[in-house]
Amino acid sequence: MKYYVITVDDGSKWGVPAETIADNRAKYYAKIDSDTTYQEEFDAMMHWFDTGDFEFADWAKNNMDFSDVKDKAVKLSSALQPTIDWDECWMNGEYEYKIVE
Repeated sequence: MKYYVITVDDGSKWGVPAETIADNRAKYYAKIDSDTTYQEEFDAMMHWFDTGDFEFADWAKNNMDFSDVKDKAVKLSSALQPTIDWDECWMNGEYEYKIVE
């Protein structure tokens, strides 16, 4: 499974399936741009994920909120501190691209 991983205020790491974010962007562009298809946009996003391209994170941070993905988020490591500002962490926290098998 490929995850877009954020580190939140308490030090824990949360992964959101890359496909969830790619699906969001692909649906958006397939709807507004008649010169592209869902699959082309989805494949582009997954390519950006696989190559660590900033475009993937840029879409997630600037076009989605944590509330858009929270039902898909998986805790990948434990917390160090007790409080979390989810939206702040989503937009400005550390992130990484990760494949978990």
